[in-house]
Amino acid sequence: MNQPKLEKRYFDTFDAMRFFSFLAVFLGHLPPLSIPFFDSFSHSAGLGVKFFFTLSGFLITYLILEEKERTGKLHLGNYSLFFEY
Repeated sequence: MNQPKLEKRYFDTFDAMRFFSFLAVFLGHLPPLSIPFFDSFSHSAGLGVKFFFTLSGFLITYLILEEKERTGKLHLGNYSLFFEY
C-alpha cells in the first residue's frame, strides 16, 4: 500500500521564536553587568527554557497528529530519535 507523499510544513516564524528563547537563556546566564537593559534579563533563563520546550512540544504533537490523519495510525519508529539513549 502506497502512502501519500508527505510535504513537510515549515514554520518559518519559529526560527525567530527559537532565537529569542535562546537569547533569554543566554542573557539569563550572564554575570550581572550593571546595565539596566541587560539586568532586566537576569531572570529570563527559566522563561526561555519553558518557551523552548513548549515550542518543541507543539512541533512534536503537530507531526504526530499529521501522521495520524494521513495514515490513520501512528508508527513510533518514525520518532525513534526521541527514544534513543
